[in-house]
Amino acid sequence: MSLAKSSLKKAQMCPMCNTPLPAGALFCETCGTDLSRASVVLSAYVRPVSRSRFGGARIGRVVGLAAGVLAAFSLALAGLGSIPEVSARVPVIARLGEPIRDAFSEVISWGSRGGQPRPAPVAAPVPPPVVSAPPLPPPAPVPSTASLTVQSTPAGADVFMDDERVGKTPLTLKQLRPGSYVVRVARKGYVATSKKVDLKPNTGLTVTLNLKPAARPAAGPTPKSAAKPKPAAKPKPAAEPKPAPASRPQAKPGAQPAMPVGAEAPAFSLKDRRGVIYRLSDFRGRNVAVLFIWDLDQRGAAAARAFAARTAGQEAVIVLLRPNRVALRRFLSAENVSVPILLGHPGLAQRYRIPEGASVVFLINDQGRIRHRQIAAHS
Repeated sequence: MSLAKSSLKKAQMCPMCNTPLPAGALFCETCGTDLSRASVVLSAYVRPVSRSRFGGARIGRVVGLAAGVLAAFSLALAGLGSIPEVSARVPVIARLGEPIRDAFSEVISWGSRGGQPRPAPVAAPVPPPVVSAPPLPPPAPVPSTASLTVQSTPAGADVFMDDERVGKTPLTLKQLRPGSYVVRVARKGYVATSKKVDLKPNTGLTVTLNLKPAARPAAGPTPKSAAKPKPAAKPKPAAEPKPAPASRPQAKPGAQPAMPVGAEAPAFSLKDRRGVIYRLSDFRGRNVAVLFIWDLDQRGAAAARAFAARTAGQEAVIVLLRPNRVALRRFLSAENVSVPILLGHPGLAQRYRIPEGASVVFLINDQGRIRHRQIAAHS
């Protein structure tokens, strides 16, 4: 109490205008306040005797300032570490800034969750095993074909390929099967010329053949009928007729001897009704039976029907020497014949020596030679 009184006497100020007053003053001359009243005296300012240098407020301000400086330094360090140029030159900044960025991210995510703990991580679903699809089959090979151009001097000659007429020169044939062919050109008044060509896949070949004029027959002696008539001779008495000597029967005009067994079968290249080409050389290495018929009349149809039934499941073809597409279409629609029927020509009959109107069966071995020849039955 004595300390308070002594401090009150030594330091007294007007409570209204804060004017210093002498000790024991009861009236403020500056603002005219009466200090004699009890309320005014009690409200006078009393300065504490001593004040602590390290108060709680001062310590709080120092701690807050230090925390702010540390936070600013951490943010600056994290920002510098996120810059690629700075982190590349000073790797230490990148290593120090990485945990700071992780801590800030954790604080931000914690605040966004409202203070709730982070949920336990959920394992990612295991994807089902991938079953690889079976590999696709390789693309089918594109069939290789060849082309052939035939020219002749002079032009306009008939062109034959393996004894099959295909047109007149100049002629270009496309989509031919690669292989060997015999090309022959013929024209009236000229000697026919032939040449063997080998066609390779996806290539073209040009063949030029020169035709020579045929030799004209030499002029013979003047026939006796054109000579001057001689005077008629005197008639002689008729003599008794002598018996004519026995003579062998002469062969029919135009008849040819049969194709001998063991001879090489003449080659051919013929098409069926749909345009598929069959060549005799395709059967090399296998036995094949060939039936030659002239027409698909009653006799020819019966021979073809019996031949197809006898050679079922074997290598066999039927060659129609006088093709008639209408009759062939009717025959195929009426009969269930699995043997290919090829469109031939009379020239092939001459090469195989087939009589007119006859149906002949040839058995050709794997070397392309005739093993057997037989006249086909028509019933």
